[in-house]
Amino acid sequence: GLTPAHGPGHLLRAVYEGTAYGNRRILDKLGELGVPTSSIVACGGGTRSALWLQILADVAGVPISLTTVSDAVSLGSAICAAVGAGAFADLRTAGQAMVRLSTTVEPDTAKRAIYDEGYSRYKDTYSALAPLFQRPFSG
Repeated sequence: GLTPAHGPGHLLRAVYEGTAYGNRRILDKLGELGVPTSSIVACGGGTRSALWLQILADVAGVPISLTTVSDAVSLGSAICAAVGAGAFADLRTAGQAMVRLSTTVEPDTAKRAIYDEGYSRYKDTYSALAPLFQRPFSG
């Protein structure tokens, strides 16, 4: 449905939504493996976009909490270093002690049906294209 009437904002939203559908697919697969997801913790540059976070929460249907530290690499490195230095027994314990949450973005239930329909189309498209993902690129 892309037409000349669509502008850069529409394309950006399409990228956001497509990526969010990919994330939901991963969450669905985790659920099938017995690892249900009731919330997400996010950090990094993408957390600066309120629209992006809201789309992620709406598509996934779970709340997304933000960390107080936006630099995920530094925080993860500090957690690993703390475990390596013996300050914590394991990564889970270190993470629980060192990660602080600031705000939480709740999913908008009014948008659930719209995003469920979009996700259904995403899955159909993904299944149709899956054989192409296996083909080696010949450059």
